[in-house]
Amino acid sequence: MLKDEQLTLLDKLRFGDTAAERSQALKDLMLIEVEGKFEKDDLLILLEENDSVTQSYAIGAIGRLKTNEAIPRLKQLFMNSNDPLILPTLLETFAKLGSNQFVEIVVKRLREFAAKSSHDNSTNDPFLLDQVAIPSLKYFQVAGEKNIKDAIGCFLSDSNPTLRWHTLVTFDKLGIDISDGELITIEEQDKYALVREQAAIMLEKRTRK
Repeated sequence: MLKDEQLTLLDKLRFGDTAAERSQALKDLMLIEVEGKFEKDDLLILLEENDSVTQSYAIGAIGRLKTNEAIPRLKQLFMNSNDPLILPTLLETFAKLGSNQFVEIVVKRLREFAAKSSHDNSTNDPFLLDQVAIPSLKYFQVAGEKNIKDAIGCFLSDSNPTLRWHTLVTFDKLGIDISDGELITIEEQDKYALVREQAAIMLEKRTRK
C-alpha cells in the first residue's frame, strides 16, 4: 500500500506549481524506488489511474524496476492509447525491459500512425507519429529485431531529418539490408548533414570489409 510520503510526491508531480517542483518530485520518487519502498502491486495500481501523469510515472517506474508482471497490461495500454505522453513512455519502458515480445505491437501501431498521417493531415496522427517513431526505433535496436524493414523503410524519406538519421542508424546497428545505391543517393542528396554523414559512414564500412 502506498505510504503518505509517496502519495504526497505523486500529488506534487501532478500539481506542482513549477517545473522545478515537479522535477524534484520525480527525483524523490525515483530515490524511493532505489530504496525499495515501492511494491510491485503499488505500481500495478498506479498503472490503472485515470491520469496521464500518474500513469506515465508508473510506466517509467515499471521499466526502471523491471516489473515483468506488468507486461500484459503494458501491451494493452500501448495498443489502445493515443496519449502523446503515455505512448513514448511505454516505448522507453519496452526498451528498458529489453524484451523482443513487444515488436509485433510496435510495428502494428507504427504502421497505423504512418498510414493515417499520410492520408489525413487534419488529424493529430502526424504529431503522434512524431512522438512514437524515434522511441520505436530505439526499442527495435535494444530488442535486436531485424525483420522491420517494411515498417521503418518509409522513414528514410520522412520530412523530419532527425527521424531519417535515427532510421539510418537503426539500419546500421541491426544490419538491415539497404543497397549501396540507396546509401549513395542519401549521401549525395539529403539536405541534412548528419544524415549524409551517416550514409557515408555506412558506405565506408562496406569498403573496409
